[in-house]
Amino acid sequence: MRLISLVYLILIVLWAGQAQALDFPKLFESAKVLPVGQSTFSVSMNYAPLDQEINGSSLDSRNTERLLREVSWGELIANTPEANRGALKELQQQSGQKDSDVLAREYVRATGYRVALKPFWGFGLGDRWTVGARVPLIMESRDVVRRMEWTDVRPSGMNLLGHQASSGLGRIQAASVTGPSSIEGFDSGWRYHIGDVEIMGQYLMAEGLGWAWALRQKLVLPTSPPPDPYNLDPILTNEGQTDLGLDSLVEWRVTRDWSLLASAGYLVQLRDRVAMRIPDDRRAFMQGGVDRDVERNAGDIATAELLLRYSLGKTLQIKAGYMYSERQKDEFQGKAFSADRYAYLAEGTEQKVTVGRLGLSYIPRELTRLWARQLRLLAAHVEMYSLMAARSGSPDPITELGLSFSY
Repeated sequence: MRLISLVYLILIVLWAGQAQALDFPKLFESAKVLPVGQSTFSVSMNYAPLDQEINGSSLDSRNTERLLREVSWGELIANTPEANRGALKELQQQSGQKDSDVLAREYVRATGYRVALKPFWGFGLGDRWTVGARVPLIMESRDVVRRMEWTDVRPSGMNLLGHQASSGLGRIQAASVTGPSSIEGFDSGWRYHIGDVEIMGQYLMAEGLGWAWALRQKLVLPTSPPPDPYNLDPILTNEGQTDLGLDSLVEWRVTRDWSLLASAGYLVQLRDRVAMRIPDDRRAFMQGGVDRDVERNAGDIATAELLLRYSLGKTLQIKAGYMYSERQKDEFQGKAFSADRYAYLAEGTEQKVTVGRLGLSYIPRELTRLWARQLRLLAAHVEMYSLMAARSGSPDPITELGLSFSY
C-alpha cells in the first residue's frame, strides 16, 4: 500500500512539473506569480478600429459619431435662392411639413485606426507578490468627415411646381453626398501621445494541487493628455484620470494539457476636473460653450472573463476566451451652464460589451536553452479580439502581437 501511494505521489509530482513547464500565459493572465528576484519584460502591439479600445481585461466600444446640427424646412427655404423658394414651399405644403420640421440631420464621424505599443516590466517582489508597470504609447490616424441624413419626403399629391421642387431637392441631396466630406477646423491626421500608465500587482492568496487563487491590483495614473475642448472631436474618452481596480483570478489545471482561468474584477474611475465643451442641446452636441472646470465622474467598470488554454506539445499553446464588461453611466457637473446641458454629455455612455478572443503562443524551447544563462523563458503570441455585442458598429477585430521573455 505504501509503495502504491509512493508511486502515485511520484506520478503527481512529475505531472505537475511537466504541466508547469508547458505553461506560459502572459503575465497577469495567470493566478501564478514570479519567483523572488525574477524579472519579465514584454512588449505588445495592437491594431484596432478607432471606435474600439482594449483596456486590460475589458474592451471599450467608443462612440465616434455625433449629431452636428439639424436642418429644418424653414432654414433650407431661407437659404435657397429666391427664384426657387416658391417651388420648395409648394413641396413643403404638399408634404404636410411645417417650417420647424426637420428635413435633414448633419453628423460628424471620426474614422481611422489606433495602434498601441505597450511595453511591460514585471518583478517577483516576494514569494507571493509580483509587481509590474505598463507604459502605453498611442498612435492614432483619424479623419473627421460629415454625413447628411435626409428625411423621406412623400407628397400626397404633386403638381408641376411640386415636381420641379422635388427634382431640385434631389439635386441638393446629391450635392451633400458628392461634395467634400472633410471638415475644416476638426483635428484630423496622425496623433501621438503617451497613454495612462498602469501599475499592477498580483498577490497569490492560496494554491493547491492543480489550482491557484490570486488577487490582482491596478492603479492607473493620469499621464495621457486631457480632452481638448477647442478640438471639435466626436470621440469622448476617459483617459487622463486616476483609476483603482481589483480582480480575483482562479486557475485550474484541468488535465496535463488543458487549463482554465476565470476572473472577475471592478475598476473605480475616480472623479477629476477637466475643461470640456458643453453642448447647447442634445441635437447640437458639437456646438456650445467651454467650461474649464467640469467635474467628471466616469462610470465604474465591472468585468468577467473565462480563458481556456491548450498546450500543443512543448512549443505551442492555443487560447480561447469570452469577455464581458459592463460600464455605468458617466456623470458631469459644472456651474457655467444649466444642469441639463451637462446631462447631455452623459447620454449613451453606459454600455455592455461582450468579446470573443482567440490566441496562439509560441515558445522556442531550443532557443531558450541556448540562452539559458540570460533567459529563463521566451515566448511570442498573436491574438484576435472580436466584438460580439456592443455599441460600436465596426465589424473589424482587434489584432495584437507580442513578445515576452523572463530573465
